[in-house]
Amino acid sequence: TPSMRPRSLSRLLLVLSSATVARSVDVNPWHSSSLELGGGYDESSWLGTAEDRHHGMVFEEAARYELAIRGEPPKIFVLDAADESSTITEILNRQEGVCAGQRLEGEPASIGKEFRFWSSGHSQKQIEMEFWEYMNRWENCDVDQMKIDGNSRLLGGPHTPKFIKHTYAKLNVSEEELRFVVLLRDPVQRAYAEYQNCVRNGRGCSPVQASNNFEETVARELQDWKKCNAERDFTTTRWQGCGTCDGYSLPGLYAEQLENWFQYFNSSQFLVATEDMLKESPKPLFNAIVDHIGLQDAAVPRFFPKAEAIELPESSTELAQFFDQPNVKLLEMADTYPDVFFKHMPGTKQQFFKLP
Repeated sequence: TPSMRPRSLSRLLLVLSSATVARSVDVNPWHSSSLELGGGYDESSWLGTAEDRHHGMVFEEAARYELAIRGEPPKIFVLDAADESSTITEILNRQEGVCAGQRLEGEPASIGKEFRFWSSGHSQKQIEMEFWEYMNRWENCDVDQMKIDGNSRLLGGPHTPKFIKHTYAKLNVSEEELRFVVLLRDPVQRAYAEYQNCVRNGRGCSPVQASNNFEETVARELQDWKKCNAERDFTTTRWQGCGTCDGYSLPGLYAEQLENWFQYFNSSQFLVATEDMLKESPKPLFNAIVDHIGLQDAAVPRFFPKAEAIELPESSTELAQFFDQPNVKLLEMADTYPDVFFKHMPGTKQQFFKLP
Protein backbone atom coordinates (compact mmCIF):
# COMPACT_ATOMS: atom_id res chain seq x y z
CA THR A 1 0.00 0.00 0.00
CA PRO A 2 1.18 3.63 -0.43
CA SER A 3 1.51 4.08 3.35
CA MET A 4 3.80 1.07 3.60
CA ARG A 5 5.99 1.85 0.60
CA PRO A 6 8.17 4.54 2.22
CA ARG A 7 8.65 2.37 5.29
CA SER A 8 9.86 -0.68 3.41
CA LEU A 9 11.86 0.72 0.51
CA SER A 10 14.51 2.73 2.35
CA ARG A 11 15.05 0.04 4.96
CA LEU A 12 15.38 -2.61 2.24
CA LEU A 13 17.94 -0.47 0.44
CA LEU A 14 19.94 -0.03 3.63
CA VAL A 15 19.88 -3.72 4.55
CA LEU A 16 20.81 -4.90 1.05
CA SER A 17 23.60 -2.34 0.75
CA SER A 18 25.02 -3.33 4.12
CA ALA A 19 25.06 -6.99 3.18
CA THR A 20 26.60 -6.29 -0.25
CA VAL A 21 29.40 -4.12 1.07
CA ALA A 22 29.97 -6.52 3.96
CA ARG A 23 30.79 -9.31 1.51
CA SER A 24 33.21 -7.08 -0.38
CA VAL A 25 35.12 -5.99 2.72
CA ASP A 26 34.60 -9.18 4.73
CA VAL A 27 32.91 -7.64 7.75
CA ASN A 28 29.78 -8.40 9.71
CA PRO A 29 26.97 -6.28 8.15
CA TRP A 30 25.45 -5.62 11.55
CA HIS A 31 28.68 -4.65 13.28
CA SER A 32 28.54 -1.02 14.41
CA SER A 33 31.07 -0.79 17.22
CA SER A 34 33.18 1.62 15.21
CA LEU A 35 30.44 4.20 15.67
CA GLU A 36 29.66 3.52 19.30
CA LEU A 37 31.67 6.39 20.61
CA GLY A 38 33.09 6.95 24.03
CA GLY A 39 34.57 10.15 25.39
CA GLY A 40 37.64 11.47 23.64
CA TYR A 41 36.88 9.95 20.22
CA ASP A 42 38.85 10.95 17.16
CA GLU A 43 36.46 12.92 14.93
CA SER A 44 38.58 12.15 11.86
CA SER A 45 38.07 8.40 12.26
CA TRP A 46 34.39 8.58 13.15
CA LEU A 47 33.20 7.49 9.69
CA GLY A 48 34.28 3.93 10.53
CA THR A 49 34.74 1.10 8.04
CA ALA A 50 34.17 1.08 4.29
CA GLU A 51 30.86 -0.60 4.99
CA ASP A 52 29.83 2.16 7.36
CA ARG A 53 30.72 4.85 4.85
CA HIS A 54 28.83 3.13 2.05
CA HIS A 55 25.86 2.65 4.36
CA GLY A 56 25.83 6.39 5.02
CA MET A 57 25.86 7.11 1.29
CA VAL A 58 22.84 4.86 0.75
CA PHE A 59 21.05 6.61 3.61
CA GLU A 60 21.62 9.96 1.90
CA GLU A 61 20.30 8.60 -1.40
CA ALA A 62 17.19 7.16 0.30
CA ALA A 63 16.59 10.52 2.01
CA ARG A 64 15.81 12.21 -1.32
CA TYR A 65 12.92 9.82 -1.93
CA GLU A 66 11.70 9.67 1.66
CA LEU A 67 11.64 13.41 2.38
CA ALA A 68 9.87 14.16 -0.87
CA ILE A 69 6.98 11.98 0.34
CA ARG A 70 7.02 12.54 4.09
CA GLY A 71 8.15 16.11 4.45
CA GLU A 72 11.03 17.12 6.69
CA PRO A 73 11.78 15.52 10.07
CA PRO A 74 11.11 17.25 13.41
CA LYS A 75 12.95 20.54 13.69
CA ILE A 76 11.73 21.34 17.21
CA PHE A 77 13.11 19.45 20.19
CA VAL A 78 11.95 19.85 23.79
CA LEU A 79 14.84 18.81 26.03
CA ASP A 80 14.06 18.69 29.69
CA ALA A 81 15.24 17.71 33.09
CA ALA A 82 11.85 18.47 34.60
CA ASP A 83 8.50 16.70 34.55
CA GLU A 84 7.21 19.21 32.05
CA SER A 85 8.59 17.98 28.70
CA SER A 86 5.53 15.91 27.87
CA THR A 87 3.28 18.75 29.14
CA ILE A 88 4.85 21.40 26.91
CA THR A 89 5.09 19.02 23.97
CA GLU A 90 1.42 18.04 24.32
CA ILE A 91 0.33 21.68 24.53
CA LEU A 92 2.34 22.54 21.42
CA ASN A 93 1.07 19.47 19.60
CA ARG A 94 -2.51 20.69 20.04
CA GLN A 95 -1.76 23.96 18.27
CA GLU A 96 -2.98 24.61 14.74
CA GLY A 97 -0.20 23.97 12.26
CA VAL A 98 1.45 21.28 14.43
CA CYS A 99 1.14 17.56 13.75
CA ALA A 100 1.63 15.30 16.78
CA GLY A 101 3.69 12.15 16.44
CA GLN A 102 1.90 8.87 17.14
CA ARG A 103 2.73 5.56 18.71
CA LEU A 104 3.52 2.81 16.24
CA GLU A 105 1.47 -0.34 16.09
CA GLY A 106 2.37 -2.75 18.89
CA GLU A 107 4.13 -0.17 21.07
CA PRO A 108 3.08 0.19 24.74
CA ALA A 109 0.98 3.18 25.79
CA SER A 110 3.94 4.62 27.73
CA ILE A 111 5.64 5.39 24.41
CA GLY A 112 2.93 7.92 23.60
CA LYS A 113 4.54 10.85 25.39
CA GLU A 114 8.23 10.29 24.70
CA PHE A 115 9.62 8.38 21.72
CA ARG A 116 13.24 8.35 22.98
CA PHE A 117 14.68 7.56 19.57
CA TRP A 118 17.74 9.81 19.86
CA SER A 119 18.45 8.78 23.46
CA SER A 120 18.10 5.01 22.96
CA GLY A 121 21.83 4.27 23.01
CA HIS A 122 22.00 3.67 19.25
CA SER A 123 25.13 4.13 17.17
CA GLN A 124 25.05 6.46 14.18
CA LYS A 125 24.56 3.49 11.88
CA GLN A 126 21.69 2.13 13.95
CA ILE A 127 20.05 5.56 13.91
CA GLU A 128 20.18 5.58 10.14
CA MET A 129 18.79 2.04 9.98
CA GLU A 130 15.82 2.95 12.17
CA PHE A 131 15.33 6.57 11.17
CA TRP A 132 12.45 6.04 8.74
CA GLU A 133 10.62 3.94 11.30
CA TYR A 134 10.98 6.91 13.62
CA MET A 135 9.58 9.15 10.88
CA ASN A 136 6.56 6.87 10.57
CA ARG A 137 5.29 8.49 13.76
CA TRP A 138 4.43 11.49 11.63
CA GLU A 139 3.38 9.60 8.48
CA ASN A 140 -0.14 11.06 8.55
CA CYS A 141 1.08 14.66 8.71
CA ASP A 142 0.91 17.18 5.92
CA VAL A 143 4.27 18.05 4.44
CA ASP A 144 4.20 21.64 5.73
CA GLN A 145 3.08 20.87 9.31
CA MET A 146 5.44 21.43 12.24
CA LYS A 147 6.73 18.29 13.96
CA ILE A 148 7.98 18.28 17.56
CA ASP A 149 9.97 15.67 19.49
CA GLY A 150 9.92 16.05 23.28
CA ASN A 151 12.10 13.78 25.38
CA SER A 152 13.31 13.90 28.97
CA ARG A 153 16.48 11.93 28.06
CA LEU A 154 17.73 14.10 25.24
CA LEU A 155 19.51 16.76 27.26
CA GLY A 156 21.96 14.47 29.05
CA GLY A 157 22.82 12.13 26.17
CA PRO A 158 26.56 12.66 25.57
CA HIS A 159 26.39 11.87 21.85
CA THR A 160 22.81 12.96 21.09
CA PRO A 161 23.63 16.42 19.65
CA LYS A 162 26.38 14.92 17.52
CA PHE A 163 24.02 12.25 16.13
CA ILE A 164 21.30 14.80 15.36
CA LYS A 165 23.76 17.12 13.64
CA HIS A 166 25.32 14.40 11.48
CA THR A 167 21.98 12.78 10.62
CA TYR A 168 20.33 16.03 9.59
CA ALA A 169 23.39 16.95 7.52
CA LYS A 170 22.99 13.68 5.61
CA LEU A 171 19.31 14.49 5.14
CA ASN A 172 20.36 17.87 3.69
CA VAL A 173 18.19 19.58 6.32
CA SER A 174 19.71 22.85 7.49
CA GLU A 175 20.82 22.55 11.10
CA GLU A 176 20.30 26.29 11.49
CA GLU A 177 16.55 25.72 11.27
CA LEU A 178 16.50 23.48 14.36
CA ARG A 179 15.21 24.92 17.62
CA PHE A 180 15.63 23.56 21.14
CA VAL A 181 13.53 24.30 24.20
CA VAL A 182 15.27 23.32 27.44
CA LEU A 183 13.40 22.98 30.75
CA LEU A 184 15.46 22.47 33.88
CA ARG A 185 14.41 21.27 37.30
CA ASP A 186 16.21 21.66 40.60
CA PRO A 187 18.74 18.79 40.29
CA VAL A 188 18.02 17.44 43.78
CA GLN A 189 14.28 17.41 43.11
CA ARG A 190 14.94 15.78 39.75
CA ALA A 191 17.13 13.10 41.35
CA TYR A 192 14.55 12.14 43.96
CA ALA A 193 11.72 12.17 41.41
CA GLU A 194 13.72 9.78 39.23
CA TYR A 195 14.28 7.52 42.22
CA GLN A 196 10.55 7.50 42.99
CA ASN A 197 9.82 6.63 39.37
CA CYS A 198 12.20 3.69 39.66
CA VAL A 199 10.50 2.43 42.82
CA ARG A 200 6.99 2.80 41.37
CA ASN A 201 7.51 1.71 37.79
CA GLY A 202 10.90 0.05 37.60
CA ARG A 203 12.04 2.61 34.99
CA GLY A 204 14.89 5.08 35.08
CA CYS A 205 16.75 3.16 37.81
CA SER A 206 20.35 3.98 38.57
CA PRO A 207 23.00 1.63 37.10
CA VAL A 208 24.40 1.33 40.64
CA GLN A 209 20.98 0.96 42.28
CA ALA A 210 21.51 -0.06 45.93
CA SER A 211 18.37 -2.02 46.76
CA ASN A 212 15.63 0.60 47.02
CA ASN A 213 17.72 2.97 49.12
CA PHE A 214 18.02 6.48 47.67
CA GLU A 215 20.80 7.61 50.01
CA GLU A 216 23.05 4.59 49.40
CA THR A 217 22.58 4.76 45.64
CA VAL A 218 23.41 8.48 45.50
CA ALA A 219 26.48 7.93 47.69
CA ARG A 220 27.74 5.27 45.26
CA GLU A 221 27.06 7.49 42.25
CA LEU A 222 29.01 10.39 43.74
CA GLN A 223 31.83 8.09 44.82
CA ASP A 224 32.13 6.66 41.30
CA TRP A 225 31.99 10.18 39.85
CA LYS A 226 34.83 11.43 42.04
CA LYS A 227 36.90 8.34 41.24
CA CYS A 228 36.32 8.74 37.51
CA ASN A 229 37.26 12.42 37.69
CA ALA A 230 40.51 11.53 39.40
CA GLU A 231 41.42 8.85 36.85
CA ARG A 232 40.48 10.50 33.54
CA ASP A 233 42.17 13.17 31.50
CA PHE A 234 39.31 15.61 31.11
CA THR A 235 41.15 17.71 28.56
CA THR A 236 40.00 15.07 26.06
CA THR A 237 37.21 13.00 27.58
CA ARG A 238 35.32 15.77 29.35
CA TRP A 239 32.33 14.72 31.41
CA GLN A 240 30.81 12.22 28.94
CA GLY A 241 32.97 9.27 29.97
CA CYS A 242 31.82 9.01 33.58
CA GLY A 243 28.26 7.75 33.24
CA THR A 244 26.60 11.14 33.56
CA CYS A 245 23.58 10.36 31.38
CA ASP A 246 22.12 7.73 33.74
CA GLY A 247 21.28 7.54 37.41
CA TYR A 248 19.80 10.02 39.84
CA SER A 249 22.55 12.54 40.55
CA LEU A 250 24.82 13.14 37.58
CA PRO A 251 22.14 14.00 34.97
CA GLY A 252 21.71 17.19 37.03
CA LEU A 253 25.04 18.58 35.74
CA TYR A 254 23.19 20.92 33.41
CA ALA A 255 26.01 23.31 32.52
CA GLU A 256 28.15 20.47 31.19
CA GLN A 257 25.23 19.15 29.17
CA LEU A 258 24.46 22.54 27.63
CA GLU A 259 28.14 23.08 26.83
CA ASN A 260 28.05 19.80 24.96
CA TRP A 261 25.04 20.90 22.88
CA PHE A 262 26.63 24.29 22.19
CA GLN A 263 29.58 22.50 20.56
CA TYR A 264 27.28 21.30 17.79
CA PHE A 265 24.61 23.99 17.53
CA ASN A 266 24.59 27.74 17.87
CA SER A 267 23.48 28.94 21.30
CA SER A 268 20.86 31.19 19.66
CA GLN A 269 18.95 28.04 18.70
CA PHE A 270 18.18 27.37 22.39
CA LEU A 271 15.72 28.73 24.89
CA VAL A 272 16.45 27.66 28.47
CA ALA A 273 14.01 27.99 31.37
CA THR A 274 13.22 26.23 34.63
CA GLU A 275 10.27 24.38 36.08
CA ASP A 276 9.76 27.21 38.58
CA MET A 277 9.51 29.71 35.74
CA LEU A 278 6.83 27.61 34.10
CA LYS A 279 4.87 27.57 37.36
CA GLU A 280 5.25 31.28 38.09
CA SER A 281 5.07 32.79 34.58
CA PRO A 282 3.37 30.17 32.40
CA LYS A 283 1.89 32.51 29.81
CA PRO A 284 4.99 34.71 29.27
CA LEU A 285 7.16 31.60 29.04
CA PHE A 286 4.74 29.91 26.65
CA ASN A 287 4.74 33.01 24.44
CA ALA A 288 8.54 33.01 24.49
CA ILE A 289 8.57 29.34 23.48
CA VAL A 290 6.21 29.73 20.52
CA ASP A 291 8.13 32.81 19.37
CA HIS A 292 11.40 30.89 19.64
CA ILE A 293 10.18 27.93 17.57
CA GLY A 294 8.41 30.13 15.03
CA LEU A 295 4.86 28.91 15.67
CA GLN A 296 2.37 31.44 14.35
CA ASP A 297 -0.99 32.30 15.97
CA ALA A 298 -0.58 29.94 18.92
CA ALA A 299 -3.43 29.81 21.41
CA VAL A 300 -2.26 30.31 25.00
CA PRO A 301 -3.71 27.53 27.18
CA ARG A 302 -6.04 28.54 29.98
CA PHE A 303 -4.50 25.98 32.28
CA PHE A 304 -0.96 24.65 32.66
CA PRO A 305 -0.67 21.33 34.54
CA LYS A 306 1.79 21.50 37.41
CA ALA A 307 4.08 18.77 38.70
CA GLU A 308 3.33 17.47 42.16
CA ALA A 309 5.49 18.85 44.94
CA ILE A 310 8.06 16.38 46.25
CA GLU A 311 9.05 16.19 49.88
CA LEU A 312 12.76 15.54 49.94
CA PRO A 313 14.40 13.28 52.54
CA GLU A 314 16.66 14.94 55.08
CA SER A 315 19.64 13.12 53.60
CA SER A 316 19.29 15.16 50.39
CA THR A 317 21.41 17.91 52.00
CA GLU A 318 24.61 16.17 50.89
CA LEU A 319 23.35 16.01 47.32
CA ALA A 320 22.39 19.69 47.46
CA GLN A 321 25.94 20.53 48.52
CA PHE A 322 27.28 18.50 45.60
CA PHE A 323 25.28 20.66 43.21
CA ASP A 324 26.34 23.98 44.73
CA GLN A 325 29.30 24.46 42.37
CA PRO A 326 27.58 23.05 39.24
CA ASN A 327 24.68 25.46 39.82
CA VAL A 328 27.13 28.35 40.07
CA LYS A 329 28.61 27.23 36.75
CA LEU A 330 25.10 27.21 35.26
CA LEU A 331 24.56 30.77 36.47
CA GLU A 332 27.87 31.83 34.94
CA MET A 333 26.74 30.26 31.67
CA ALA A 334 23.52 32.26 31.85
CA ASP A 335 25.57 35.44 32.30
CA THR A 336 27.53 34.47 29.18
CA TYR A 337 24.40 33.70 27.15
CA PRO A 338 21.71 35.99 28.63
CA ASP A 339 19.55 35.85 25.50
CA VAL A 340 19.38 32.06 25.76
CA PHE A 341 18.09 31.95 29.34
CA PHE A 342 14.52 33.12 29.82
CA LYS A 343 14.31 36.52 31.55
CA HIS A 344 17.87 36.29 32.80
CA MET A 345 19.53 39.47 34.01
CA PRO A 346 23.35 39.14 33.95
CA GLY A 347 25.18 39.91 37.16
CA THR A 348 22.14 39.57 39.44
CA LYS A 349 23.39 36.36 41.10
CA GLN A 350 19.84 35.12 40.99
CA GLN A 351 19.09 31.60 42.17
CA PHE A 352 18.07 29.36 39.32
CA PHE A 353 16.38 26.84 41.56
CA LYS A 354 14.33 27.77 44.60
CA LEU A 355 15.35 26.15 47.83
CA PRO A 356 12.78 23.55 49.01
